[in-house]
Amino acid sequence: HDFFGAPVVTGTYNGGSVSIPMLNLSVASPVGWAAPLNPGPEFGAFVVTAALGPGEFYDVPPNDPFHGVIHTIAIDGITAGCGGGNYCPHDAVSRAQMAVFLLKSKHGASYVPPPATGTVFGDVSQSAFAAAWIEEISAEGITAGCGGGNYCPDVAASRAQMAVFLLKADLGSSYLPPPATGLVFSDVPAGAFAAGWIEELAALGITSGCGGGKFCSDTPVTRAEMAAFLSLTFNLP
Repeated sequence: HDFFGAPVVTGTYNGGSVSIPMLNLSVASPVGWAAPLNPGPEFGAFVVTAALGPGEFYDVPPNDPFHGVIHTIAIDGITAGCGGGNYCPHDAVSRAQMAVFLLKSKHGASYVPPPATGTVFGDVSQSAFAAAWIEEISAEGITAGCGGGNYCPDVAASRAQMAVFLLKADLGSSYLPPPATGLVFSDVPAGAFAAGWIEELAALGITSGCGGGKFCSDTPVTRAEMAAFLSLTFNLP
């Protein structure tokens, strides 16, 4: 009778019986109407809902293949999900979101970058989402943007781009991978963009590709894949 009111009973269910009060319960007032009488104690209707545990999301059940890595980055404070108790594992990671993911994984959940100036990239104003994080990954030499003085914050990060971002964030801005062989993934020839970075990511055991011997370089990175990349690259506990 008051679905959005305070819970009648809360706790951790242990398999036994649950005692539910039938008297003095609140009754919501429909808009434009007086509150109806409470039918208790003769009759009552109750809704049982589950509360999320630490690091858990409604849309990532325990049998999800990415549950472990998503739980890890949530427990480590790298993500709070996408809102409403969800993680949105199948959504693409934007380049702005990626900046936050990388720096929190590298420096820790409590890390806060210096305030944004709005002068680093033409398409990232001082008040833009993740502006400070974007400017900091530029300052750390992890990215030079998407070209033309821009960063393209709302564009989805590709798996090839992510290979570069991850290794530069982890191993330093001056790091260069070994030359590509073109023999690791069938869709990544030696001359392909970021081929050396992609092959090194595989050599380090961070990725085995997207299946069928391929890497899917141009495919956007999903939030679920991002969790796996971060956990393995930064050895998150």
